[in-house]
Amino acid sequence: ANYTGTVNGTENGIRVVSDSTGLELDSIDVSNAVSDTHLLSRGSVVATIGDATLSTQKFTVSSDASRRVDLDSVSFDYIGEDPTTITSNMIMKEGNTTVEGNFTFTSGVLTFSFDNTKWVNAGSQQDFTVEMPGLSNLNNTDTWTREMRVSNVVFSNDLNNVTDQVTNAGNYENTNLPTDYRSVEYTR
Repeated sequence: ANYTGTVNGTENGIRVVSDSTGLELDSIDVSNAVSDTHLLSRGSVVATIGDATLSTQKFTVSSDASRRVDLDSVSFDYIGEDPTTITSNMIMKEGNTTVEGNFTFTSGVLTFSFDNTKWVNAGSQQDFTVEMPGLSNLNNTDTWTREMRVSNVVFSNDLNNVTDQVTNAGNYENTNLPTDYRSVEYTR
């Protein structure tokens, strides 16, 4: 059942306890009691940043044991040489398979949007690699550093046939976002 009222000290599955008295608060409007820093998604993704080379960046997206998640896009904070000239050549791979979609780069954020939703089954993980072939042909004269981290994942999950899209997973406490940066130094 999708009951949205107050039941046994909880409302919409959330129990609110007073910081000052430690007592449960009854009949509270959850929309006023919960901010972005308190949100937990029904299904969750955990992103981790992996190894990096001159022309690749690996990362993993895991789903919790209770629910499959459907990935719509993944974003990276990107510090370093402007990748705009190579975004049309970038490739997203899952294992050894090319994933259909496209890259965009705006204001230091590199985003890959999946053409078809990519599922991560409950309790499993998917390993991805961003390939940047335009960076492999360098003239080795200047030293550069590239830093990347997974900053956001847009994903959907469903509960009782109701789709719930999380558009800014970094606002949720159980996603590990943003990840730490991975740094690669290279000459070009």
